[in-house]
Amino acid sequence: MPPGFNAVITEKNLRALAGGLSYSRGEEYFESGLVGPVSEKNGVIAAKVHGSHTYESRLKLVTESRGKTSLDHSCSCPVGQDGDFCKHAVALGLAWLDKNGEVAVKWLRFLRQGDKQ
Repeated sequence: MPPGFNAVITEKNLRALAGGLSYSRGEEYFESGLVGPVSEKNGVIAAKVHGSHTYESRLKLVTESRGKTSLDHSCSCPVGQDGDFCKHAVALGLAWLDKNGEVAVKWLRFLRQGDKQ
């Protein structure tokens, strides 16, 4: 059986897919509560991500040749429509990690909230 989302959606993978700038912007969207609600159905994670506009972002597991599993993405934003892993996809991935108990994401949110006080 191929690995599930929890093996593929990690902060490290999201950063590698998006690059530093898009990852940082997606992190800001996530931390600002601009994602949600997150749904998971038929192997697809989806949510609307709100900012200056609202975009629909999706993450999906894809099994490649030799059984390797990777993360496919789509987003209705211009960057996502060009095929790039955008800040909205990062924000969705981080929201999914948070929803599913990823300790590092929860700790990051805790630390950042302390900085704002």
